[in-house]
Amino acid sequence: MNPINIIQDRAKQKKQKNFLLIANGLIIGILIIWLTLGNLLVAYLEQPMLKAQAEFLQRFPKRDANASVIKLRELISRLELYNKLEPEKSIQVGFGDYTEKLRTANSQISPIPQDLKNYLASQSTFIKEIITLLKKEPQKFELTDLSKAFTDPVEFANIGLPSFLNLASLQRVLLVEAIQQYQSGQIQKVFDVLTASWNLNLSLQEESSLISQLAALILYTDQLAFLRKTILPIEVPQLAKPNYQKTLLPAIEFESLFVANLMQIASSEIIQPTKYEINKRSPSLFERLLLPFQLPYFSLSGIDYWEKNMQRLKKVKDQDISLFDPEALRKETKASFAWWNVSGRSQDVLLEQLRKPYRRLLEWEFTQKILQAKAEALKTGKLPSTLQGTESSSILKTLQYDYQVTDNGQTMTIQMQNLPKWYVYEKSDLSITHSFTLNSIQLPK
Repeated sequence: MNPINIIQDRAKQKKQKNFLLIANGLIIGILIIWLTLGNLLVAYLEQPMLKAQAEFLQRFPKRDANASVIKLRELISRLELYNKLEPEKSIQVGFGDYTEKLRTANSQISPIPQDLKNYLASQSTFIKEIITLLKKEPQKFELTDLSKAFTDPVEFANIGLPSFLNLASLQRVLLVEAIQQYQSGQIQKVFDVLTASWNLNLSLQEESSLISQLAALILYTDQLAFLRKTILPIEVPQLAKPNYQKTLLPAIEFESLFVANLMQIASSEIIQPTKYEINKRSPSLFERLLLPFQLPYFSLSGIDYWEKNMQRLKKVKDQDISLFDPEALRKETKASFAWWNVSGRSQDVLLEQLRKPYRRLLEWEFTQKILQAKAEALKTGKLPSTLQGTESSSILKTLQYDYQVTDNGQTMTIQMQNLPKWYVYEKSDLSITHSFTLNSIQLPK
């Protein structure tokens, strides 16, 4: 090779080497700056979230079960509601299927299936004990130690919150027991069972988890569905105006904090085999080397997610429900996240769940209208030609009730009108129309 070419080639290699050294130096420098400034930024920005976590734990401290709760759980276990070997044959399935039929738009209560009657008779001693225990006051169930949701969210997700399956099944047993007593004309016993059922629902509302609040909402619907088909007085305590929007908001706050902490864990440290399962995994050597530089990004993503959710929560907290728009809220929340927060935009918008308590409020008011019409018919012997308060709702100004009497005064139909866009029907919801006949308005004997 020509000596000149050799010299030129060596000069070129030297330039390339210098360029690589400078480039690598710049990359390492940028990474060190990012590592330092990123962690400092996280330490500064996470303070409000850490404060919110501490305050939440003070509001919902760990609580052990008292003697009354232990006794209740023992009685529930004796009911043998769940068949572990053949879950589909569990008696709780039959109670669930039956109570679901209560959501029809008429005043007819379907006959209780014989297998459920036999079950109630065989377990009557335990059921009476449960009613006696529950009707005194709401139970103070144990409260999970929520601190792990913030310190080790993956383990918390695996351990999970206590199952409400047995409590939900018990609620349906109590409801069918109330129906049986009602059909037998034992009105005072009906009140006793409903009081026990309502107190159990109040106990569920004390939980900070979203799942317990949603379970309480569904079970409250079952109670309303039963009341609509009765001639019980409108003043029954079980028809007290629900306050689910105030109990659901803390649950949404907790879920936002939990998800934010889960987002702060690097994706290389977790694996999600199914939609509802999250596990830890061991990162590869290369992933472990990258981990320190990734963590500031994940931490900032979680902080941004929590911060923007809390801003939306504050906005809708005292908002008129007529202005509630789940789709707009979803879009606004997603758009509010920082442009770089990709993982934040992939999460569900929990505030959309507010549709459920808003709907329960309107179902409660509708149930009052139905019982009001029945009470007037029972008093006068004929269906009222008009019903007070149907012009507009006391909860939602735009909502009206269309009340009509047909068949020569023998049939009454009442229907919700001018419903908001968010009032979308779901399987657990009650009908927006209800009918009954004059001859059906009589207390069972």
